[in-house]
Amino acid sequence: MPQTSFVQDFYFLLSNKIKLKISIMKKSILLLVFAAFIGFAVNAQNQKTTTGSPTGSTASTSKPATTTTQTQAPKQAALKVPSAVETAFKAKYATATPSWSMKGSAYQAKFRMNNEEMKANFDASGKWVQTETKIASTALPSIVTTTIKKDFADYKTEDACKIQSASNTGAYSAKVAKGTEKYEVVFGNDGKVISKTKV
Repeated sequence: MPQTSFVQDFYFLLSNKIKLKISIMKKSILLLVFAAFIGFAVNAQNQKTTTGSPTGSTASTSKPATTTTQTQAPKQAALKVPSAVETAFKAKYATATPSWSMKGSAYQAKFRMNNEEMKANFDASGKWVQTETKIASTALPSIVTTTIKKDFADYKTEDACKIQSASNTGAYSAKVAKGTEKYEVVFGNDGKVISKTKV
């Protein structure tokens, strides 16, 4: 009888030890799953924050969270615009707020005015060079569209602008494309091609 009791005690201890190990394993697995869930949630929140819009609101993404980190390109230093250029811009477009960049040696202001997208170029002394106003390709004058149909028969017109400058009475530009071949073409008021640049 004592052997039976010893065997019973041994099996009892062994089964309790196994149950204890299984219980510990279950808790460990649960902890790991919980930690992974928290990690994915934090990563998703970080991605949601870094893909926010420029106005500060965050954009929702439907992509699953990953554990890779995103790197952002370093911000470029703000362009130092000469005061003569800023003064000339404000004199011509008093109500507009521009964002500045360089286009060749000219300072280019991008802005919206009267619900139109515009780009104005000034030289370093503040002299106005030209202004481009974005227009629909269907708003190009018929004499320009006739030239496009004749000289660029199988091309699609992608973008169009009206160009004003001190040296001309008006011109138009259009980006035309056929497959991977793209050109920016400038037309005079008479519809003739002034320049054609591969883009």
